[in-house]
Amino acid sequence: MKKIIFIDDSGEIGGAEKVLLSLLENLNRDIYLPEVIVGTEGNFKNRIENLGIKCYLIQMHEWKTMELKINALTVYKPLAFLYNFLSFLHISCRLLFFFYQSNRKTNIDFIHTNGIKSQICASFAAKILGIKIIWHEHTIQPSGLRRLIIGLMGNLFPERIIAVSNAVKNSYCFYLKNLKKIVTIHNGIYFNKTYISSDRIANIKEKFGIPKNVPVVGMASFLRPWKGHEVFLKAAKIVVSVFKNVKFLIVGNTQFKKEHWYKNYLLELSKDLGISEYVYFLGFLEDPITVIAMLDILISASVLEDPFPTVILEAQASAVPVIATNIGGSKEIIEDGITGYLIPPGDENTLAQKICMLLNDPVKRIQMGYQGRKRIESNFTIVKFVREIERVYSSL
Repeated sequence: MKKIIFIDDSGEIGGAEKVLLSLLENLNRDIYLPEVIVGTEGNFKNRIENLGIKCYLIQMHEWKTMELKINALTVYKPLAFLYNFLSFLHISCRLLFFFYQSNRKTNIDFIHTNGIKSQICASFAAKILGIKIIWHEHTIQPSGLRRLIIGLMGNLFPERIIAVSNAVKNSYCFYLKNLKKIVTIHNGIYFNKTYISSDRIANIKEKFGIPKNVPVVGMASFLRPWKGHEVFLKAAKIVVSVFKNVKFLIVGNTQFKKEHWYKNYLLELSKDLGISEYVYFLGFLEDPITVIAMLDILISASVLEDPFPTVILEAQASAVPVIATNIGGSKEIIEDGITGYLIPPGDENTLAQKICMLLNDPVKRIQMGYQGRKRIESNFTIVKFVREIERVYSSL
C-alpha cells in the first residue's frame, strides 16, 4: 500500500478543496493510504475526518501581497517579502519535522500538494528527505516575479505537475525544460448528485422568497475582486431596465481577511445602482449545488484568468446554461453558442445582452442546458478524473 500525504493551504472549502475531497472519496484505498494536512481550521478538515482519513493542522498564515501596482509600474514591497519569507521558513520547518516523524512510522511514497503555499513549503522539506512530490496546480500565476519563481521551481522539485486546465499548463511551458513533467487533468464532478427535482427547486425558491416562475441569474464563488461581481451587478442594472421580473443571486463569502471589505463594497454598489431589491447575497452555503441547480443562468464573470471554474461544471451538469468570460479554463468547458456563451472580460454590456437573450428564449436555455449536461457526462466525470490521477501515481 502506498502512503500519500496530501497538503492543502486551507481548512475552508473552495474549488480546490472540492476537487481534493472528490479525489479522497474515490481513491482506491486498497492501493493508497491517504493522510491530509490542512493550513487552517474549518469545514474542510471536518469533512476529511468524516471520511475516516487522518487530518492534521499545520497553520499556514495568509501571505501578504508583495507587488504594488502604480499605473503601469510594479513595485515590490520589501517588508511583505520579508514577512512571507519568514512564514515560508516556519511552515517549511514544521512540514519537515512532520514528514520526518511520519516517515519513521511508515514510509511516505509521495506528497501531493493542493495549493501555492503548500507546494512551495513542502517542496523544500520533501527534497531534504528525498520524498517524491506532485504539484496539483489550480492557479495561473500572475506574470512577473511570482510566476518566474514558481516556474523555475517546477524544474527542481516536483516529479509531476498536474494542471487543472491547458490554460494552467501553458503558463508553465516557458519555464519548464521537460514538458513531459506536466500533464493536464480536468476536474471531474459527481454527475448524478447534480440532479435536483423541479419540486425541490420550487421549494428552494420559496425558501428565499422567490416566486416559482421568476427567472433567477446567479454567481457562485468566493467574493474576490477578480471574480467579476462588480461587472455582474452592473450588468444586472441593465437587465432590470428591460426585465422587472428577474432576480439575481450571489453565493459565497470572502476568502481572505484582506478582502473582507469587498462584500460591503458589493452591498453598497447594489444600493447605488438601485437594484438591491433584485439582488440576494446568500453568503457561504455548505451545499451550493442546490442553489446552482435552481438557477436559470449561471454567470462566471472573472476579469482575470480563472484556471478551471468548478462551478461551471456543476451548473452544466445541472442543465443550467452558463455565460462566462473567454479567458482561462472556461474556454475548455463551454462550447460557445452550444452549452453557453463566452464573452470578453469586464464587459457588462455584452453580459447583459446575453442574459437578456436567454431570458427571452426559454427554449434556448433548455437546449443549452441539455447540451451542457451531455458534455459533462462525456468529459468531466469524477470516475475519469480519479482514474487519470491514479495513472500519474502509478507512473512514479
